[in-house]
Formats: sequence, C-alpha cells, structure tokens
Amino acid sequence: PLAQLAAWLETFDRAGRRDLVRAVALVLADTCEAEGDVVGRRAAHARAAEAADALVEGLPHAGHPRFLDRLTALAGGASTPRRGGDRLDADWLISCNRRMASADDLEGLLRSLVDMALEITRARRGFLVLLEGDAIGVEVAAGDGAGAMAEEERHFSRTVIRRSIEEGSPVVMTDASRDERFAGVHSIDAFELRSVMCVPFAEEGGVRGALYVDDDTRAEAFDEADIRGLRVLGDQAALTIGDLRRRAEIEELNRRLSRKVESQASELAETRRILRRKGTVAPVGGLVGESEVMGSVYMLIERLGPTELPVLVTGPSGTGKDLVARALHERSLRAEGPLVIENVAALPASLLESELFGHARGAFTGADRDRPGLFAEAHGGTFVLDEIGEMPAELQAKLLRVLESGEYRPVGARRTQRADVRIVACTNRDLLARVREGEFREDLYYRLNAAEIRLPPLSDRMQDIPLLVRHFLDRLNEKHGTDKAITDEVLLALVGRAWPGEVRELANEVARLYFLSGDVIDALEIMRPAAGSGEPDVMPDSFKLEDVERRALERALKASGGRKDKAAKLLGISRAGLYAKLKRLGVETGAKTDDGDD
Repeated sequence: PLAQLAAWLETFDRAGRRDLVRAVALVLADTCEAEGDVVGRRAAHARAAEAADALVEGLPHAGHPRFLDRLTALAGGASTPRRGGDRLDADWLISCNRRMASADDLEGLLRSLVDMALEITRARRGFLVLLEGDAIGVEVAAGDGAGAMAEEERHFSRTVIRRSIEEGSPVVMTDASRDERFAGVHSIDAFELRSVMCVPFAEEGGVRGALYVDDDTRAEAFDEADIRGLRVLGDQAALTIGDLRRRAEIEELNRRLSRKVESQASELAETRRILRRKGTVAPVGGLVGESEVMGSVYMLIERLGPTELPVLVTGPSGTGKDLVARALHERSLRAEGPLVIENVAALPASLLESELFGHARGAFTGADRDRPGLFAEAHGGTFVLDEIGEMPAELQAKLLRVLESGEYRPVGARRTQRADVRIVACTNRDLLARVREGEFREDLYYRLNAAEIRLPPLSDRMQDIPLLVRHFLDRLNEKHGTDKAITDEVLLALVGRAWPGEVRELANEVARLYFLSGDVIDALEIMRPAAGSGEPDVMPDSFKLEDVERRALERALKASGGRKDKAAKLLGISRAGLYAKLKRLGVETGAKTDDGDD
C-alpha cells in the first residue's frame, strides 16, 4: 500500500540508508503509475534520483550505472529510474505512448509530456513550447516551483528554446550562469541553475517545438543518453501533437459542416413553406426551370415522392426523365435504400430476363453459379426501368407479377423470391398507342401508370432556356475553374433556335460554345439542328419584313411566358418599342404582362 511504502521511505531516510530509500522510492513510483497518480510518480522518481546521486557521489562517472544496477539487484530487482538512450526502458516507452494516445486535449497531452521528460531525465523542472509560425503559441511548465517561475526565468527558458529550435540541435549547459552563449540574459545568477538541456522537435505536418529541462542541484546532470532519450520522446510528441491537432481540425470541420447542413435544411424547409403558401414548390435538384409547366412537375414530385405508388415518367428523349426518377427516390421513405436504374432497351431479351430476375446455377451454358438479379439488388429501394416501352412481350407478364404480388422467379430456379421495391418507369414512347397496337400489355400499363409525371418538351417552356444555359455554363465554369460569361446576343440566338434533342442537345451546344470561346461567349455561330430532326420552321415562308417581325414577336412572347418586359429584353428593344410593334402588327399577347395585368 502507498501509505506503507511512504512510511518505510521516511524510516530509511532517517536511518541514512540511501540504498533502501532509492529502492523503496522506485517501488513507490511503479505503484503510483499503476494507480494513475502522475504527481506521486514524479515525486517518487525525484526522491530516487536524489538518493542515487548521494550514493554515487565521489565515484567515477563511468561506473555510476553499474554500481546502481548492482544496488538494484541486491534490493530485490526493483526497476531502475527511466533514463534516455541505451538506458531507455521499453516498457516505459510503451507506457508513454499509451499515455499520449489517451490524451483527448492538447493541454493534457503537453502536461503529460513534460512529466515524462522529468521522469526520463530526473530534472527538477520542465518546460515545453509549441511555435505558431515564428511565435510561441503554447507553453506548459511542470516540476518543483515551475508554477511560480518568475517572468525572467521564463524569458531565460524561452531564449534557450529559441536557440535550440533555430539551430535545430540540442543545447546542453553544465552551469547556466557561466555559459558565454547566454551572457546577455539578465539575472541568470539569481536562478542558480547548474544543469540545463533543451531538445527541439519537428514534424512534417508543421509541428515545431522543444522540450526544456533544468536542475539547480546537480552539475553535469545530463549526458548523451539523456539527449537521445529526450529526442525519442520529442519525436513521439511531434507525431502525437500533429495527430491531435488534425483530429481537432476534422472535428471542427464536421461541426461547421453540420451547422451548415442544418442551416441549409432550415432554409430549404422555409423556402418550401413559402412557396407552398404561394401555390408552388421549390425546384428539384438537377431540374432547372421556372415555367408554369415545370412548376407542375415539381409539385407532382413533392406529392408523389413520399408515397409507394408506381410512377410513369413520360416525355421526349433528353428532357431529364432520369432526374425525375432520382428526385422521387430521394423524397421517398426508401431514400436510404438502393437506387437501381436499368435501360430496358440496352439489352437483348435473352439477357434482360437474367439481368432483371437473376438466374440459378446451370440455368444455361456459362451459368456456373447462382446470380442475383437487379430486383434483388434493389430490394428495399427504388427500381427505375428506363425505356419501359421497349420491354419484350414475354417479360411484361413477369414484370406484372412482381407489381401484383412482389414475387418473381430467377431463370432456372424452382422457388420464387420476393422483392420489396418501388417501380418508377420511364419512356419517350406513347404507351397507350403501343397498347392499341398490341405491343404493350394493357394491364401492365395501368399497373405502371398509378401516377404519371409528364416532362414537357423544351418548345413548351422556352422561357426556361436562359436559365438552363446559365446553369450549364455555371457547371462548366466550376468544373474547369473559369469565369466565362455569355452575351445577350448569343443567348437570344439560343432561345430562337429549335431543340429537337431537348435539354440534352442544349447542354451539348453550351459545352461546344464554352470550349470554342475565350473569356466571353460572343458572336459564335450556333449549330443548326441535324437534318431530318423534324425542326419546325423558325421563320415564316414570307420574306416580308412585317411577317418576320411578327414571327419574332410571337416567339419572344412564348419564350418569356407572356411577360412583355422579358420579351422586350430578349428582342433587344424597349418596352415602349415592343408595345408599338405589337399594336402595329396586330400580335395577340394574352393577359400576362410584367406586372400581372394588361
């Protein structure tokens, strides 16, 4: 027990038995360490060191270790004081690493490091600093009287530390008051320091600092072994401090990210609340547009997303049906589950069945093992069947069974399996026409079409073209680190062109203009639609100027959703000029203006 060891220590000290004082002090230090008493361990080691110095006084310095080891053996084999270099105890190093790894804050780690430096050198005081740039950012002191160190003493310690760090090598003094290197430091005599040692450390991550120890009772208290030991401790300290700082940075980044996500979620919820109150919803990620027809699409996505209904997404190729399918999944109760997308038209019928439902071993040549299909992969999530109108007739019945009962049978298997999936089907075909032609099962059509989201062609939402162009340009700028802009003339030309390839074609054209232009996309020729694309005539057959103007006015009004201020901007004329042309040419405008009245 600690009390018994302390009593023995005082008894042997009064009797003048320095050998037994040292032996009991070492046992006491080990006991304190086992119980986590850092202060007691340091005090016990200091008591053992004092006794050892008294025992070897007058003996040749080279014989000190052998003499102390012999005394240790006679005293019962207690552990020797932990020292540096070749006298460094492996168990003690492991203990140091364990203590450093368990530290969860920088201040606690640094104080523990100073304690370990005192243990390894048997010094009376220790000091540790970390540099932030060229200035001292953190400093920790420990040991006898360290807490009451005068500012002059700290100034002296910092001077030694700076010299050691600048030179990148240890500083060792046997008598600080007589060392010529520090003759300019005032009041050194008052410190009565006999031995001083400082070892710098650094780490690739930028950690720079030093461990400093001193002793006012022993001359030549530190040797090469102490320097090597303190260097080992410093190297370990640099790595541990670097790891702790990086961990703190990561935690801070996580906290900031969490706050940002919470803020954005709150802003998004507030935006949706305001928009719902106004009769619309916030745009869906990936889909761009403020037209009335796109507002209807957003509303359907918001309402159908949380349901389990199968959804049929229709619209021309290139309008973004896959984005709608992803948005439905993200807003569903299955958002944490898998999202599987398969293009039905991309595989022949002979492979499609195995791909969708899987197969059993030996089902066909080359089937050397059981293979789960995409329905199994999508279990618990959403399965998107793209180009559903191209599904072969023989597979339509199997798909209908999955929709009706949730069961399917892998190719060549004897037992059925269950799939808990939500089906979202996409097509650019008129499925009702295919039903009438006998190419698509009517019962499957109505199963898939529990709810339909129809994406409008770009010709029905021409007012969204400027938004789409700027969206695609912003993505290119972000990806390539540029800040290119587009002129109103080029934007007007893009609005005035037909887009049979829909949004996909528009995105490709913006990318082409981006890579062919300089800092500003200006005066570049817009590609015409491919021949045979079915593009409607942009201009009338007549070459009369008033017919051409009338057609331009009609297209501008359609592109602006009937807003005359936006139409005037697209045409590059004033609102007054627009009104004059409308009246002169007799163009019907509807009831919508920039202010909502005529």
